[in-house]
Amino acid sequence: MRLHYSFGIISIALLSLAGCGGDLPRSRVHGKITLNGKPLTESTVVFLTQDKKTTLVKLRNDGTYSVDGVVQGPVEVCIQQDLPKVGPRPNPTRAAQKPKNSEAKDQQKVVEDAPPASTPIERKVVLPVKYGDPKQSGLRFELKEKDQEWSVELSS
Repeated sequence: MRLHYSFGIISIALLSLAGCGGDLPRSRVHGKITLNGKPLTESTVVFLTQDKKTTLVKLRNDGTYSVDGVVQGPVEVCIQQDLPKVGPRPNPTRAAQKPKNSEAKDQQKVVEDAPPASTPIERKVVLPVKYGDPKQSGLRFELKEKDQEWSVELSS
């Protein structure tokens, strides 16, 4: 009798646990992010939801985005600017190759093929650092609809 009683309690506990972690309702979120009136590009929007999961979406060239599967409820948002794109590195072996001509031509060839001096990479738009931190960004909203728009105008 005691064995049946224990089995029953364990069965009820397992069944109740199975229902606790059920799927939370999810939505599609879309919108446009602008900075000082211009579309923000080369950035990623990060949605942090109540289940402590993140959903990321890359901004398009016109500042718009669309993402499915964001958990409904309170959402914190941060925006992280992509790293600048850098061109291909010069081939270091080519700079080391020397023609079989005179010594003066050898020196000239090495100088011509030397990698260019590094130049600072400038961004077209610089996103203020505060927008990269969900606690400092001030970007929050309540996700309630199955298909919801969330657009924002940022300022520097």
